[in-house]
Amino acid sequence: MFLKASIDYGLRMLLYLAKHDRVCSSKEISENMLIPRDYLIQLAQIERHAGLIESRPGKNGGYIISKPANEITLLEILNAINNGEDEMEEPKHDIASARHTNDEVTHMLDIVTSSYAAFLDSITLDMLSKCFDGTVNAEAYLADRLKEESQRLTQNLATA
Repeated sequence: MFLKASIDYGLRMLLYLAKHDRVCSSKEISENMLIPRDYLIQLAQIERHAGLIESRPGKNGGYIISKPANEITLLEILNAINNGEDEMEEPKHDIASARHTNDEVTHMLDIVTSSYAAFLDSITLDMLSKCFDGTVNAEAYLADRLKEESQRLTQNLATA
């Protein structure tokens, strides 16, 4: 699976800000995270609008993360960046063939989509920072997180 450049760069920016926990200039972030500066500034507007970062004007201005990294989820980041871009055109469906959609397949895809969203919502920027800086083994750490989230979802289904 490939990430769009906007997701990649937006996540890099947030990881940098989470790691440094101070006001960082666009130039500093751009140079250290290899993000084109003009693109970074556009993404910063999107992330600021979503409440993920704050901007500070002036000579020593720049960007700072707006809340603790353990309160920002990957789902929140993805939604913020995806919603900040131009809307993609909806796929066109043939109405006659759409009537024949199998309800079971639709239900299964709904479960997969909600499970995917729940998993992404369970991963915080703080967790990603630990993976990014090598504090933890990323594959094992995220696999454990997926396992925990799967168990939680299974328990929720059993009680529903």
